Amino acid sequence: MSNPESAIPTYKNGGSNSITGDEWESYTPPSPYIKNTTRNLQFNEQIFISSPGQMPGVSTYITTEPDGYTWGAMSTAINAMYPFESNGPYAAYPSAYAAGNLVTTPVAGTVKVTVNYKAQDMKWWAYESGYSSGKKIARYFITDPYGNQYIMHASGESTPATVLRAFESAVLPTGWTKQGPVYLTADKILTPSVAPGYIYEYNLIRDSADNTYHQCAWGLGGISTTAQVQGLPIWGATVATTLRIDKSWDNLIYEGGGATLFIFGRELTAGVNTIANFNPSNGDMLGFDGQTYTTQDTANGMQIQLSGGASILLSGISTFDPSWIQN
Repeated sequence: MSNPESAIPTYKNGGSNSITGDEWESYTPPSPYIKNTTRNLQFNEQIFISSPGQMPGVSTYITTEPDGYTWGAMSTAINAMYPFESNGPYAAYPSAYAAGNLVTTPVAGTVKVTVNYKAQDMKWWAYESGYSSGKKIARYFITDPYGNQYIMHASGESTPATVLRAFESAVLPTGWTKQGPVYLTADKILTPSVAPGYIYEYNLIRDSADNTYHQCAWGLGGISTTAQVQGLPIWGATVATTLRIDKSWDNLIYEGGGATLFIFGRELTAGVNTIANFNPSNGDMLGFDGQTYTTQDTANGMQIQLSGGASILLSGISTFDPSWIQN
């Protein structure tokens, strides 16, 4: 693709001429499409809300040629390998994004980080029956060095025993940890982060054993793994969340639907930090670690210049209230 940092559309079988399971086994999609690895879902129920950018209940479809199969638009995804070093295992690729798009399964000691714009609710049962009794289901979690936790939602393996082996064999980056098997005491439901314009988002991780995970908890310190990859959007959660920006480059940041404290620390010396949907009426606040600041109303929103050198753009906002600052 011309810009590997762009979101890539993803599709699932659907529509008037959907591919069958038997046909899928030997299917080779026409260019420019590529086939995902087999995904054995670890969650038990889902509600598909809509195709990307559509109001709830609306799905859009494409037809691939010359085979004539129809596919439902499922999500758009921005992929990057992390950590990425120019002389590391992805040296053949010009960027973390190029590697993220072209390499399906990460090498040991790295993960694929995905900002996935997908409108879908998911439920993980605690018990095999789906009720509050019976045999419990093993669940698997990973946690990054910042305290953010992710639950396995899909695996390349199809049985409980082989999923466990794949989880155990995955080699995560330094500082990452595994938790599992874990047995839930109640069903777990995930809903996507949200923003105006029918934007829904999840943060995803893929490990070196082809297991994939959805972020299900945000660390108290507010630092995210997505923020460690220059250019990846940074998202909050549907519940009250802290987001601490710790890199002095340009960042695009979203409140995820819950009241968000955006912290810009003294360590920041440069970079424009654009908050796309700052919403003080929802309880959003700003933290500057005691830095002084100046404000300027611009055509793109309220610009806040911090004394340390970084700046903040409150997109679409033309006023400023000092009561928004929590220091």
